[in-house]
Amino acid sequence: MIPILCAALILWFIPAPSARAQQEEPMAEETAGLQSPPPPADMPDGEVVADPVCFGIVNRAPFTVFGTLVSNIYTTEDGSNARHRSNFRLEEGQMTRFCTYGPFYAGRKLELALRTLIPVFACKTALYKDIEISGRRKPEGGTEIWASCL
Repeated sequence: MIPILCAALILWFIPAPSARAQQEEPMAEETAGLQSPPPPADMPDGEVVADPVCFGIVNRAPFTVFGTLVSNIYTTEDGSNARHRSNFRLEEGQMTRFCTYGPFYAGRKLELALRTLIPVFACKTALYKDIEISGRRKPEGGTEIWASCL
């Protein structure tokens, strides 16, 4: 059990290779079979899974977005607390895929933060379907950005 847990923690975020990452818009029927099934509602806090949970992040905003995925806290070998983090950058219309073993928040969720120079949106989201990032340019200047958190 311990070697599996250590391997799961080492292999935290694995960007899944995808030719679709360069396409303007992913086709829903192309990505539907790659999504993980919804987890049972009673998934525990701190869960680490044996098989990776894979999902996509799609940028539907009319500009480039930056974000971070963050895991739940886990204890390192030296006894300190840590979190896994993975940053991403998506151009308008771009999609990328991620796979993770956890540790998850309750309900098999990860924290998602979208940012400019500072964080402007954050949520905990389930991973059983693609996360869509949306946004708009404000008439008075600036932008507004949000994501479809489940």
